[in-house]
Amino acid sequence: MIDINKIEVAAKAATAGPWECGEDADHEWYFTEQGNADSSIGWAVVNAEANATHIATANPSTVLEMISMIRERDDVLRQAWDALADTHDAGCAKTNAAIDAIREVLET
Repeated sequence: MIDINKIEVAAKAATAGPWECGEDADHEWYFTEQGNADSSIGWAVVNAEANATHIATANPSTVLEMISMIRERDDVLRQAWDALADTHDAGCAKTNAAIDAIREVLET
């Protein structure tokens, strides 16, 4: 299982981003803070363009936003699950509402 807490700590410690990538005069791919070419963050050598693009796209700001989305969905699913647990004696309407809430989250 992925430890999103560990990923969050690493993302918060890194240069925030957004990042961008580019190719230098020696045809080596690099990534920097967007709009700050003097802030070289790293270089990609193997599969250079694809790796640099991926690294720039998966910058800490993006990762932190993804973690936030995961946690929000987890909260909604927990609430829906709790509602389902409470429906044992409450009838179908409450169960269907909880199921619809879970389905809505999973479809977005």
